[in-house]
Amino acid sequence: MDLKAIMQFIKKNWKIILTGVVGFTVGGLLALLIMFEIREECDCGKVDDSSDVSVPVVEQETCDLEVDITGAVVNSGLYCLPKNSNVGDLIDMAGGFSGDVCNRWVLRELNRAAAVEPNSKVYVPFSEDPECSSELISEGEGSEIGDGKVSINDASVSELETLTGVGPSTAKKIVEGRPYTSLEDLMNVKGIGQATFDELKDQICL
Repeated sequence: MDLKAIMQFIKKNWKIILTGVVGFTVGGLLALLIMFEIREECDCGKVDDSSDVSVPVVEQETCDLEVDITGAVVNSGLYCLPKNSNVGDLIDMAGGFSGDVCNRWVLRELNRAAAVEPNSKVYVPFSEDPECSSELISEGEGSEIGDGKVSINDASVSELETLTGVGPSTAKKIVEGRPYTSLEDLMNVKGIGQATFDELKDQICL
């Protein structure tokens, strides 16, 4: 095909040729834009290994006083207490005394203000433990326990019934009102007034 024929072909079909060129150009530009956008998205998703990644430091809790408490407490076990804690703090953390605690020992032997020693053990005796014996607790104290007196903190219901004017109902109320810190506290029990107490005071002890 010579030049003259080519020119005639272009002259007749110039609209078609122009449309094709424009379409090709526009299509190429769109393809470049799409490729550029895809590349940017890929770059955003990459993690820069050279950047410093801060790792949170977990601080371990320190225990100032670790103490083991067992016996007549609600929740025996190993406890961690702050500095300057005392025995009273430890007992409170253990939920207090259980119902079968030796009240005599608590009243006469336990020092709640005593400092807690680190890595130590505290045992709170039960009412049936040898440590709760009247003779053991009263030894060297010059008390009247052992002279036939009935302990209002440790005696059973049947033992309390041996007291003058105390029946089963009153004996049960005495047990429910424990612990007592003085003999006069017995007058807080319903049914025991001043007159009854005057009759009982020489028969009882803490």
